[in-house]
Amino acid sequence: MDDYPTAFISRCLDTKQLYNQNRKIAAMHLGGITIECLLKKVCFIYHGLSDWEQVSKRTGKIIYNPKHRLSVLISLINSLYIRASYNQQIMDALKKVQEPCGLDYILWRYQGNEPGKAEFDDWYKSYLTLLKWLLVQIKTI
Repeated sequence: MDDYPTAFISRCLDTKQLYNQNRKIAAMHLGGITIECLLKKVCFIYHGLSDWEQVSKRTGKIIYNPKHRLSVLISLINSLYIRASYNQQIMDALKKVQEPCGLDYILWRYQGNEPGKAEFDDWYKSYLTLLKWLLVQIKTI
């Protein structure tokens, strides 16, 4: 089984270090993974799961692994999804973290051409906005 809580902390630290070292591609890739790990951890707690493809203790439905789709992960956590959908800044940040510079964060690992500094800094601002918002929200779901 994946260790989402520990992976979240490690990837969060990695992303900050990579940003500080101006390692754009790696930072954007791991930044998306950071958010993914946090959301998967919260999803497991919210539904009372210990692994994917188990029945949710909350809804009675089987919860499948949404892979790397952050918006799908948020939608699995209904109260979080409702809050996010009413906050355009968060929805915009979610889209930017999912697709930095128009390319899915998972696919950045195959890229060789880095984005410009302004695009990278804009992505990092969105990443931090989303991360901070999620950390506040998950305390009350």
